[in-house]
Amino acid sequence: MVSLAVALCALLAAPASQAFSPQPLVVGHSREACNKQSASELFMSSPSPSQQAPPTIQQLEEDPFMKQVGHSETLVTMLAESIANEKDEESTAMVTNLLKAQLSHSDGIRGFFVTYLTAMGGSSDETNNNTPADETTVPEPLIQAMKDVADPDDLVPLACMNVVMPTGMITMHTDEELSLQSQITAERGVKVLSTLLQIHNDLTESNCRAIAAVASDDESLMEAADAKLVEYWTDFFGKWGYKDLQKRDIAQAMRSVLPDP
Repeated sequence: MVSLAVALCALLAAPASQAFSPQPLVVGHSREACNKQSASELFMSSPSPSQQAPPTIQQLEEDPFMKQVGHSETLVTMLAESIANEKDEESTAMVTNLLKAQLSHSDGIRGFFVTYLTAMGGSSDETNNNTPADETTVPEPLIQAMKDVADPDDLVPLACMNVVMPTGMITMHTDEELSLQSQITAERGVKVLSTLLQIHNDLTESNCRAIAAVASDDESLMEAADAKLVEYWTDFFGKWGYKDLQKRDIAQAMRSVLPDP
């Protein structure tokens, strides 16, 4: 279900030493030289998510990042099933509780969104090939899980990165397919970030305004934004080498999330 090649290549593209905490998800980044087929083959021997037992709360709360990616495939499948069977309150409550556990720490957040934002539907019917991330609104179990996060200081910056990074890669990729995948990922990320603006308003808006200011290179916007966040995102943009074209697209993405001044 998930475009694992994209997710794996994205991880390979991360700088060896990150100056940021939390570590970025990097769903939109991949090396052009990364062999998509070989990345997929690493996972071909794994059972499909629908055949796997759900991970336990303890596993979701404690397992490291790569295991969290595996858990997330099962959870995204369960989320899709809960959407299809919305009257099954027991199933919805179960996936909500599992999502809460996974989103309780940085590795879980990153692991979940690798799958949620990059998954491709497996239906042979192209008119029914969407994933939970392609619903008109963010699915309610995920909204509730994000709302109940005890400390959104990990969740919100990572959600911002999940818009910034794939948006930047739309024009940085030379491969048309990878560019399109980055666009899809970015659009899904915008939907999540817009939802976070409603439930963790101050933190989300502060980060989005700082990103918009840095991307616009607008001194007045920078002066109005949080100085520490402006410094953080300026460093982030420099580390990933965003040029004017990427900055323009990132600023536009942030404006699509932010309320009118």
